[in-house]
Amino acid sequence: MINHLKIQVKGEMANSFFYELVRRRIPIFFFEKRRNEILFTIHFCDYSKVQEIPTTCEVRVLKRYGICWYRYLLFQYWYFFLFVLCGVFCDFFFSHFIFQVEVIHPNQTLVSIVEKDLKELGIHRYAWKVDYESREKIKEKLLEREKDSLEWLEIEEIGTKYKITLEERKKNSEDEFCYPRHLVAKKNAILLEIDASSGEIVAKKNDYVEKGDIIVSGFIHNKEKIVSKRCATGRVYGETWYRVKVVSDSFMVEKNLSKDIQRGFFIQFFHWFFGYQTKFITFQEKEYNIIEGRIVPIRLGFVKYQRVVQREYSQEEVIQRAVEKAYQAVIQKLQEEEEILSKKVLKIETKDSKIEVEVFFKVKEDITDYFDISNVPIEELEED
Repeated sequence: MINHLKIQVKGEMANSFFYELVRRRIPIFFFEKRRNEILFTIHFCDYSKVQEIPTTCEVRVLKRYGICWYRYLLFQYWYFFLFVLCGVFCDFFFSHFIFQVEVIHPNQTLVSIVEKDLKELGIHRYAWKVDYESREKIKEKLLEREKDSLEWLEIEEIGTKYKITLEERKKNSEDEFCYPRHLVAKKNAILLEIDASSGEIVAKKNDYVEKGDIIVSGFIHNKEKIVSKRCATGRVYGETWYRVKVVSDSFMVEKNLSKDIQRGFFIQFFHWFFGYQTKFITFQEKEYNIIEGRIVPIRLGFVKYQRVVQREYSQEEVIQRAVEKAYQAVIQKLQEEEEILSKKVLKIETKDSKIEVEVFFKVKEDITDYFDISNVPIEELEED
């Protein structure tokens, strides 16, 4: 392993000093002669032999390479390294304590109960942290204790803090009272599916309905006579329509990661940062911490740079991205059983480095809505 010293000998007898080095057979790896000055590189282990040579010249070490360089740094700045080492130790020690326990739920009574249970189970302020398996066991015990109040909870470790998220168990209650009502259309649509479990269906598949039109009636007929009112239940799906405009830059650049990668180490202490610098012009940077202080502001790790290659989009690709953006804008509004049936580009317009794309969508959508008929008297309807 490299362990060399670069020596400078300055004075009128510099040449004589060099001849003495040769006479004593001290290996020299590099030699440079100047006026009244010589520079040479030797093994670190031969430095004591150099010091034994009697001379009136000025002899000093200019540079150290390899192990002796790190040894020199260690002895020269031992107080700094000792401070950093103590800081890392303190950080490691104190980072294993819990300094805050936060239970999140709007029900403060439930929060107080959970905080008390956690304290009895070993999770409280200034307690020693527990590992993942122990946290899972504590979670199971807590859920068992409060099985009538808690549906679910999660214990998340964030630095020196535990964040506990709760979900309160909903009490079993009587079935929701369903009032007499019609099932009506929530918006204009063409009917695609009618799934009614109660009430009389008065519309058919492929019918065009407007907002408020009755699809499943809550009035129950015997021949032509209304005999009772019921709660119409079910789901209705219809074909609805959306027009979406997307405006974006006509000039777009795609950035892709190449296979060119550079790696290097870094160290950061307070605002002082020393690390490897990449030669890539455009790149993506990702840091991996080996040591990260939570109390003492120190970080040590390595960084990976990956070169980014840019590609300019064609106009067709820009339009396609705009159509995809419009598609995503519609799909995000839909529920699980809803879907986009078709799409069509209506207009493409370019102006002032911007491109406007208008897209038409046909959508299968839940259009179920309700109309209360609780206060509608059957007698008056019969008279009419």
